[in-house]
Amino acid sequence: MPARRHRSRWAAEPAGTCRPDDVAAGLSRLDGYLYWQARLAEARRDAEHTADLLPWLTSAQRADLVDALTTAHTEHARGMVRHVADRIAEVRGEYEDRYRTLRIRVVGWSAAAFGAAVAAGAALALMRG
Repeated sequence: MPARRHRSRWAAEPAGTCRPDDVAAGLSRLDGYLYWQARLAEARRDAEHTADLLPWLTSAQRADLVDALTTAHTEHARGMVRHVADRIAEVRGEYEDRYRTLRIRVVGWSAAAFGAAVAAGAALALMRG
């Protein structure tokens, strides 16, 4: 029995075998990761800056303040990201509902126009015949 070769999910795919949806999902995850890392670095930078404005703090106090401010900034950013994600889902739902309604109207009007054209053609054929 030949040995089975284990292929890692991270192994390179042969050219042309990656699906566009997989690539888009991977890029989206990468974008999210990079965005969040930037927010964490920003939170830390802001906390360090605030602590620098208080030179009388001991090293331990400064470290505690930086940690507390970083945590607060991060939690605030997390809440904002959740709010934006919720709003995106809400707006997507609204647009999907509108699109569905519009599609139903267009199909209805198209069917009515086609029916009217067939009826007009039949009426003309009867008049001539």
